[in-house]
Order: sequence, then structure tokens, then C-alpha cells
Amino acid sequence: MKKIMIAASLVISMFACQKNAEEDKKQETANNAENPGTTVSTTNNNSQAPKAVIKFENPVFDFGEVAEGDKVKHVYKFTNEGKNPLIIEEAKPSCGCTVPTFPKEPIAPGATAEIVAEFDSNGKPGDQNKTITITANTEPTTTQLTLKGKVKAKNPQMQDISKFKGPIKQ
Repeated sequence: MKKIMIAASLVISMFACQKNAEEDKKQETANNAENPGTTVSTTNNNSQAPKAVIKFENPVFDFGEVAEGDKVKHVYKFTNEGKNPLIIEEAKPSCGCTVPTFPKEPIAPGATAEIVAEFDSNGKPGDQNKTITITANTEPTTTQLTLKGKVKAKNPQMQDISKFKGPIKQ
């Protein structure tokens, strides 16, 4: 008996939802008939807004070779070459060992600014290739910065751990 009541409730609920959807569609059609000069926009207005243009002096920085445990700091300088203010929404590193700092305020057209990246080489022996993805009101919306180099291990036996297969014996 309980199963029949649950099934009946589900069927009634489905028909009630379908009726509400049909009424909403009729109401929308009536509203458009009353005011034909308006259209319902389903696109994001920000996608049609004029875009800024970000131009980095050098988007790739090679820090060479550093000792494990050293911190590498680099300043990426850029210019807004667009006709609208540049707004950086996010600067996302490829891993937690790299920390970017970026301007939170809009950058005026023609103005220059900088993004500072700090890489902590502690526990990162070997070749490094870290990226920072910048998200801004540009086309395309993302730009990648690269920080690369080699970290010399504290323990020379661990310099290139990628060559080892299986468990490491000490």
C-alpha cells in the first residue's frame, strides 16, 4: 500500500511541474507580445564588452641554477595596450611552491604594472617549469607566465630522482 501511495505522489508531482513549466512559457510569450521591442538576453553582457590588451615584456623567466632551499623572486612587467582598463581577476600558480602577487586595482590604458612571482625551491630538486595563469578581461581571457630553471639538490644522490624506478634504498 505504501508503494502505491509513493508512486501516485510521484506521478502527481511530475504532472504539476509540467503544468507550471507550460504556464511560464505562455506568460513569457504574452509578455513579448505586449512589449515587442524587448528581447530576453541569454548571453553574458561582459562577453561583448571591449577588452583590454595585456603585453608582457618577457612572459618566460629562466632563473638558471639555484641551490635547493633558495627562494627565487622575479618581477614580470606588463603594459595595458588596450583602450579599456585592465582588470586582473586571478593569478593561479601551477603548484603551491610558487606564489604570485598581482595588482588588484584596474590598470589604465597605456599604464604599466607588475606581477611578482616567488618560487620556493625547498624539496624541489631537478629541472623546474612552473606556470602562472593570469585571468583578466582580455582576449583570450588567460595568459601564461613561465618560471623555469634547475634546482641543485642538497643531497647529490637525489639530484635526478626521476631516473629511479621502484623503491629507493638508502
